[in-house]
Amino acid sequence: MDDRRNKYDTKGCLEAGDSAETAFRSIAENRGWLVESATVDSNMNEHWDYLIRRNDKTYKVEVKAMKRISRQDADVQDTWHWIELHGVRAKDPGWLYGGKADLLAF
Repeated sequence: MDDRRNKYDTKGCLEAGDSAETAFRSIAENRGWLVESATVDSNMNEHWDYLIRRNDKTYKVEVKAMKRISRQDADVQDTWHWIELHGVRAKDPGWLYGGKADLLAF
């Protein structure tokens, strides 16, 4: 079992997130950005997934996959998105208030 998996993840949220990150990386590279993955520490504590660079521009990007409105829903949707006001770990302000990302990619 992947130690990144949240105890509430019973419907493949981890895999959906990984897939969204892979898709983002591919799109960014195809558009001429150099893409560097965050360290495990930066990903967990600073809440960003990639550092992208092109010419004189550099951004930290947090990538978000589509989500279900309710854990009981069968399918994800792209009309609404959950905003994380607190992370799953104690004293973790989450990606909105505690994140160091310059951009969010949905």
